[in-house]
Amino acid sequence: MVKVITVPENVRDILQKANVERDSRRDILLYIMEHNDLNITPERLAACQKDYDEKYFAFETAKSNFEKEYVLPAVGGKANNWSLDYTSCDVTITFDE
Repeated sequence: MVKVITVPENVRDILQKANVERDSRRDILLYIMEHNDLNITPERLAACQKDYDEKYFAFETAKSNFEKEYVLPAVGGKANNWSLDYTSCDVTITFDE
């Protein structure tokens, strides 16, 4: 089964911001790793990794809270998968009856 719900923009904004921050930190780390000739100190690399880890944890926490507050209640706790359209604030949820 599929169900679509719409969440408030401020709720969408929290998840979208956490996602963008995580992705941007990941992209920076990937760039550093792909360009071995960059002159980066081990300390700076460790700081970049720590920053990414913090953003990753913040996104996973926001996602978990979002699922608990909006996704699971909408389908009686039986969600298999979901996706949030940042433009429309629509959440498409797949679940078993």
